[in-house]
Amino acid sequence: MWKQLRTLLAFSQSDQLTISSHGQETCGIPFEQVTDVMKWLGLSLMAAGYRARAHIIWDNPEASVSLDNLPKESLRRDNPVFLYRCSVIAPCRHR
Repeated sequence: MWKQLRTLLAFSQSDQLTISSHGQETCGIPFEQVTDVMKWLGLSLMAAGYRARAHIIWDNPEASVSLDNLPKESLRRDNPVFLYRCSVIAPCRHR
């Protein structure tokens, strides 16, 4: 019976990786950098064999992201959540 149940559950899950992005519009980093991070995260998850939903939160210390907007049902299903700390690196000033 467990084997049949496991087979049924395997067919009900999506075989497609989906990454939900939260706070990207307020992160303040260039679009190219956002694209590079998303590519890296997607390829890393696929290389690990993960094929479901994941979340990335773009954390900007100057514009806090509200975690209330995150889909709680997805978080309760043990979907991975990644935090990317956004900061624009200022050029070094030589004295």
